[in-house]
Amino acid sequence: VYLTDSAGEKTDTFETGSNIVIAMNYYAAKKINNPDFRFIIQTSDGIEIICVTSANTDHSVDFIEGSGNVQCFFESVPLLPNAYTITVGISNVDGQIDYDSWPNAARFVITSSQEKERHNLPPYDYSLIRWPSKIHHLPKSV
Repeated sequence: VYLTDSAGEKTDTFETGSNIVIAMNYYAAKKINNPDFRFIIQTSDGIEIICVTSANTDHSVDFIEGSGNVQCFFESVPLLPNAYTITVGISNVDGQIDYDSWPNAARFVITSSQEKERHNLPPYDYSLIRWPSKIHHLPKSV
């Protein structure tokens, strides 16, 4: 398991808002029909932030046999500066059989020294995700 940026360069350091590609090499000794690939991003202390599975996308895999590589693309990742881990796995589509599972398969960090300046974040904001949002104030007359 390894991570790359959108240019395909291997790295373990990204900035908030950048693209992240998680790549996993596999070897299936025999044919496995309808495998489900899992990619989980967690905080370094184990809090699951997101789980993407091939079964829940438009890109399901009919079968695997022999060697191969599968990649999960995350665009404009809203994670804020922190350390994160990746857990990956391969199971059957209904999740009853785990063919392989690799907890803490990779680690990466999100850095962005300009994040607070760009978004005028208060110094006490220790969130994990910067979700685009707006606040509307609708005052009533007094």
